Amino acid sequence: MSKDESQHALTQAIVTAYLITGSARQSEAVVTKAIARWDPEKGVRSLLELAAVLALKYKRGEGDEWSLPTELQNIARLPRNVRRVFVLRILLGLPRDVCAKALDLRLERVDQQTCAALVALNTQNFVRCQTSVTMA
Repeated sequence: MSKDESQHALTQAIVTAYLITGSARQSEAVVTKAIARWDPEKGVRSLLELAAVLALKYKRGEGDEWSLPTELQNIARLPRNVRRVFVLRILLGLPRDVCAKALDLRLERVDQQTCAALVALNTQNFVRCQTSVTMA
């Protein structure tokens, strides 16, 4: 793995952990633990999945905002439970049964929260677009 690939993988892991925990401090701790347990031979995806699983173990900590692109800020603003499902299902692409087990949810609840996240994000984008058009 090249230096650029490693840097990109670490960035993805810390953003994933941040979106799940909502805390910069916790996400840094998560990624540090994930790196210590990670087998690079298993690839970048395994680092992201390990970071996500470890992040789920953290209780709600103090929220602290990072400067993220608008799309990720919108995800970070989702309610915690909805955000965690969205990150696992949509951003990481984990199967719904894996998400359900990791989050201790019924499959139907995973589906409901995934849909709630998509609707909320679509609404946020629509409002942002409408504001941009109005201001132009």
